[in-house]
Amino acid sequence: MMFGAPIAFAAPVALLGLFLLPAIWWLLRVTPPAPARTPFPPLRLLLGLKREEETPARTPPWLLVLRLAVAAAVVLAMAGPSWRPAAPIQTGAGPLLLILDDGWAAAPDWRARVEFASTAARQAGDSGRSVAVVLASDGAVSPVPGAADDALARIAAAKPRPYAPTRSAQAAAVAAFLDATPRASALWLADGISAEGEGALAAALRARATSHRIVVALGAPPPPA
Repeated sequence: MMFGAPIAFAAPVALLGLFLLPAIWWLLRVTPPAPARTPFPPLRLLLGLKREEETPARTPPWLLVLRLAVAAAVVLAMAGPSWRPAAPIQTGAGPLLLILDDGWAAAPDWRARVEFASTAARQAGDSGRSVAVVLASDGAVSPVPGAADDALARIAAAKPRPYAPTRSAQAAAVAAFLDATPRASALWLADGISAEGEGALAAALRARATSHRIVVALGAPPPPA
């Protein structure tokens, strides 16, 4: 959830705890009942004594403000604030299919690709969506949706390959996954080169763009030589 300021809250419902501050203020100001008065004959002997410590009848204002500030800080921390949150990369309610090219052409900007893919997987996890990560080198392996944390671990462990993986078999696996998961969306981090099977994967995604949300992100162009 994001308001007018560049700050967002992961759990905005927790902000309702701010409405409890008046009740906390009232409880902090409550004083114990007045003590019972009992005549004590030698009281005159105690009138001239100076007490070492005095207990105030009410909570000091500075302490009251400090306690309220601590309570408000706890509520805001539970809401999970984040400054200048990243714009959502993918939206939807179904599983997210994350296709990451890991051939030689993806090596120059690999770190940026990993950060982009990790952000997409993290945002999907925050929305309660499962994530399926497919690398170009996986071949005909069928995508399997899982927890976002598992997807983040696989993205972090991925490394660019010193060759251009074939994509023909993978195009069929991606198409079968999208056909079997109507609410799924796909995000393809392409390397921008026309390798073997690249056109087949693009055609498979293009054919399902009317029934699924398909996003293709291109990295930096490869060197001319």
